[in-house]
Amino acid sequence: MAEENYVKVLQLLSNGDFISGQKIASELHISRTAVWKIIQRLQQQFSVNIFAVSGKGYCVSGGLDLLNTERIRNLLAADIKLDFSYVLDSTNRYLIDKQFPDQAASKHSCLVEYQTAGKGRRGKHWVSGFARNIELSIACYLPMTMQQVSGISIACGVSLANFVKSLGVQAVSLKWPNDLHVAGQKIAGILVEVRGETEGPVKTVIGVGLNLDIGDVSMHEFDNPATDLKRHLLGKKVDRTEIAANLIQTLANTIDEYADKGLSAFVSAWSEFDQYLNQPVTLHAVNNEYTGIYRGINDQGMMLLENANGLCAYGAGEVSLRRGQ
Repeated sequence: MAEENYVKVLQLLSNGDFISGQKIASELHISRTAVWKIIQRLQQQFSVNIFAVSGKGYCVSGGLDLLNTERIRNLLAADIKLDFSYVLDSTNRYLIDKQFPDQAASKHSCLVEYQTAGKGRRGKHWVSGFARNIELSIACYLPMTMQQVSGISIACGVSLANFVKSLGVQAVSLKWPNDLHVAGQKIAGILVEVRGETEGPVKTVIGVGLNLDIGDVSMHEFDNPATDLKRHLLGKKVDRTEIAANLIQTLANTIDEYADKGLSAFVSAWSEFDQYLNQPVTLHAVNNEYTGIYRGINDQGMMLLENANGLCAYGAGEVSLRRGQ
């Protein structure tokens, strides 16, 4: 079946009202059986929560806040290109594979309603419902070495923290290297992937997942306790389209500032949000665990861990708080 039929069904269901299978079939000029197959695929493969009631038809409780891509493009600066898809495996992978005709001319962004293989750090899967949250990536070529680019995740973490705080959310903090928490629960994550020669230029892809409304996703699907904007804005309406556009622009501005000033422009701001600063932690590296007191980050964005061996810097790993200390 044509992809456009899936899009049309989603649009018909987006207002949250019941619509009969016959009306959908008439609108799309397809059979009732074809409608049923579309509904089944949307439920099973894309996790769209569609209710079917005999005599009433189909509905999505609460509707779908579908992204308005025309409005997003109008809100973005002219040098930011936007690709949109209802379903992709991964926005990061899409931009990694995409060929840019002019490496220096612009930034390329990708937005999606649902990722079938959303990527988190260290091979983890990013969990998100269809058309509920923000899942995007932005990419460009930076005239830097691989080493110089390595701190951009720290810069983006600071910008993301300020962005969420500007929406009116309190108790925003950063967990090294690039998880955003609110009141100790994860609300967003950043995944940076790079391609290129050691001496540059470096193709840099920055993926961001921001929870707007995690809905009834089971908590066991998350590695750690999760939260969303809906819970912390106390009934304030969340404009998903506007947030997506503003977040893309914020990341684009961060890339420009990082290219101009480097990581030094962001290190002091990181400390303002640093969640585990001066607390006992465990660093889970590839084959080892290290414990000590977390002392923030250095000028290269590496975490500083103080223990019996002194003050050591680490560039990769997963940090967890040591409880009961």
